Parts: sequence; C-alpha cells; structure tokens
Amino acid sequence: QHFQSCTGSTCARGTGHGAEYKPWLIEGDVPADSGTLDRFICSLCGRMAITFTSIEQRGRQYYEIARGTQEIRERLPLDRDETLLIAKDLGIPHPKDQASGTDYVMTTDLVVTQQTTDGKQILLPRSCLDHRNISHWRIIEHSEIERRYWARRGARWKFLTIDDRCMPRQVFENLDKLRGNRFPPEYQHFEGQFEALCRALVKAVLQEVSPLPLGQWGENYRVANGLRDGEANAALLYLIFHRRLIADLATSPVLQQRVA
Repeated sequence: QHFQSCTGSTCARGTGHGAEYKPWLIEGDVPADSGTLDRFICSLCGRMAITFTSIEQRGRQYYEIARGTQEIRERLPLDRDETLLIAKDLGIPHPKDQASGTDYVMTTDLVVTQQTTDGKQILLPRSCLDHRNISHWRIIEHSEIERRYWARRGARWKFLTIDDRCMPRQVFENLDKLRGNRFPPEYQHFEGQFEALCRALVKAVLQEVSPLPLGQWGENYRVANGLRDGEANAALLYLIFHRRLIADLATSPVLQQRVA
C-alpha cells in the first residue's frame, strides 16, 4: 500500500487522463529499490510512466496489451474523506503518519479503464502486493478499505501478485519479448515503410493456415521478400503487442505458436 499526506487543496497530482495524468506518488516519495524502478513510455498515451515494483511493472505490461484497455493510471488517490468514513464503519484505524498524526491519502497502484465488447467502460482497480505479505493484518485492514471504496463505484478491486497462479510465468516471458518490439524500427528508408510491411504481414497471416511456428513462417517470409535479418519477426511481435494480430500469451512462446 502507498500513502501520502496532502498539504493543500490544489494538488495537481492524481489528476488528468491519458498523457495529462499525474500520479499521486512520484519517484522519491516512496523508498524503492533502484533495481525495481522502471521508466518507460506508455504505448497507450505516450506518457512517461514509472513503476515502483516488479509486480506493478508486470501488471502494467499485461494490461497495456490486454484487449479493450484504454488507459492505465498508476497510484491513483482515493478520496480521503470517504476512506475515513469506511474505516470508521469498519471500526479500524485509518492509515496515518505516526509522527504528525495526519491521515494519509490512500492510493490504488493501478486503475485500468477498459472498454467491453458491448461498448461499456469499466474500471479495474488493482493493488500490487507481494503474496507473502497479503495475510498481514494491517494489509488486510487497508485492503478492505480499498475494496469497499471501489465497490461503491461498481468496480471489482483485486490483488496482483507475482505468484504463478496470478501471473503465469509464460505470460510475462512473452510480454518481455513483445515489449522490446513495441515501437517501429529506426532504419526505415522511407516514411511508411514499416507500416506497409505490417499491413502486408497481416494480410499474409490472415490468408495462411500453416503447421509452421510463427517464427519460422516469419523467417520464410523474410527470405522470400528480401528483408533484413529478423525484420519480419520483429514486425510480427509489434503487431501482436498492438493487438493487430492475436496470440495466446499463456501457453507457449508466441513465435512458437502455429500460424492459423
């Protein structure tokens, strides 16, 4: 759980949407191991995003590529007056600074906005925690405040952990590979060259039913069309990341899956 005091009524943090969103907590507010901090450009809105933990990083990676995701806001503040009332109803202490006695503003690690197949927008609030700490009594109390806060808004709050039952290892091995190919390459000889290749690949894949693994199919396509080494497979991974081609991330490496 992350908390922070708010000393004024005009806090810019925790406001905005898309590229304009500003997290409530930023780098330096919460002690973090530099090995778990990750800075990257969000593929959904082009904003620089920072994750504090490997769990948050993996969760964000997963939801960036999930079908229907429109926005991800990290460390979103909860209305303190409301969380105070919820804590009072539960008969438990609200998180506060022990030195000053100031009640913290609680945050939710990731709040995902998704569009369902029938066009509705839903919120997916997610707290990123080490599964070994979930049973700690203070974590349970804080999490119940958070769960009830989101339930009042019709949103189903959940934990995210690195436990394989929550985040299968194969999913994130695939996501790591896809993430390295989420931007067009810099070696294009003319504007639109990479996009032309992507469109040609999508058309070829949709017309193909082959027992070959996707990676081998892509290599054959590269040779037949005189492309540079790895160019076709890099474009295929780019297309999967941007959901223009669909792959099963949970069962096997994406380039080993059959073209169908």
